[in-house]
Amino acid sequence: MSPLAGWRSLEGNWWSSSTGHAVGGDTDGDGRADLAFMYNYVVGSTRTFTFTSRPDGGFDGGRASWYAAPGMW
Repeated sequence: MSPLAGWRSLEGNWWSSSTGHAVGGDTDGDGRADLAFMYNYVVGSTRTFTFTSRPDGGFDGGRASWYAAPGMW
């Protein structure tokens, strides 16, 4: 069986120093574990991105699921 690429970011996106820890849980109620990440932008805003799992074991491209403007978190 070949390894499955669950998700890939293009070069220059998703700086590891700006991304918090991943949190797993079933966010959409389909019985599969999904992932959520907090991302801190250099301008001071924060956004949560949720990556829902696919039936093949990978993840979708992610969607913004929460946002806080600079100084609001």
